[in-house]
Amino acid sequence: MIYDANASIGNWPFRAHHTRTAAQLIARLDEVGIDRALVGSLSAVCYRDSQAGNEELLAELAPFRPRLTPTAVLNPCYAGWERDLEWCRAQGCVGLRLYPNYHGYDLSGPDGQRLIAAATERGLLLIFVCRHEDRRQRHWLDTPDDISLAAIAAALRPHPQARFLVLDGIGYASSPFVLDPQWRERRFGLEISRLAVVMQKDVAAIAARLGEDKLVFGTGLPLKGPNSALLKLRLVEPASLREAIAATNLERLLEVVTV
Repeated sequence: MIYDANASIGNWPFRAHHTRTAAQLIARLDEVGIDRALVGSLSAVCYRDSQAGNEELLAELAPFRPRLTPTAVLNPCYAGWERDLEWCRAQGCVGLRLYPNYHGYDLSGPDGQRLIAAATERGLLLIFVCRHEDRRQRHWLDTPDDISLAAIAAALRPHPQARFLVLDGIGYASSPFVLDPQWRERRFGLEISRLAVVMQKDVAAIAARLGEDKLVFGTGLPLKGPNSALLKLRLVEPASLREAIAATNLERLLEVVTV
């Protein structure tokens, strides 16, 4: 089985694409042989009120669950986000995508810390989207910086119970998540769709240092094509690591363990 940790639907204001609906996403997944996907709303990133995008997402995904699993987007600087977080969890969202670069807050500041704490208390997977598109290809109004791994690590240190997933990251092998021993026992995933992950041989380095359970497959659909991610997956050896990346690691990360 292949479980895509990094898929989206909805509108992206800076470019056209052809996977705006859940049905269109299903067609793309079928075309390339991907079985399931964790899905967020592109619309919610740039709507003034992200919750409107979450509501659209859940309505779209309803006929296709559990194959398509919803994740929410919320802005802690927008009034009423706590109520919206409760609603999203009640509707079956398993995670929360954070966009401090688009929503204008600091992950380690009061707004970011409140959002991280609230999502963690409710058992939601925290999802950090480092970027959606290469800066060299972006629209001139799409100016936010990518989110750094160092900023994510700093924001998460006060929250040892948080489960988290990093999408579209770069430089994993030299990041605190791999080099600092305090992270080894924490529950997290590093998604490997970036070309640099292959060029820098991150997969082998991370597996050797942390074991096979921290690496996660993702495509970046629809703003990136899926074929390069699938090719990278096919090249992973040994087979046990390839299978763990393809689906098992994400499935385990999504499990909520109550103490």
